[in-house]
Amino acid sequence: MKSLTLFATLASFIVFCSFTILQEANADLVSIQETEYEEGWKDGHCEGWHDVKPNSYCPHAGYAPAPEIGKDTYKHGYNRGFKQGLKDARK
Repeated sequence: MKSLTLFATLASFIVFCSFTILQEANADLVSIQETEYEEGWKDGHCEGWHDVKPNSYCPHAGYAPAPEIGKDTYKHGYNRGFKQGLKDARK
């Protein structure tokens, strides 16, 4: 009887820990979503690239740099990405 109680307690603990780990993993996945700034960065980089090389595919834009304070909108990301796309295409 003692072993059954111990087994039930251990099984409950394992289920609880598994549930907690899954919740944390799900929270991490939600935080990975792209921000407006990052979306603007990718779009701007592609447009800047096309400004120099009009008949080519857009390369991977890479990670967007951290936005400056107060400049975290799509427009700011687009403008910064556009400038970087121009530089990258001219290399």
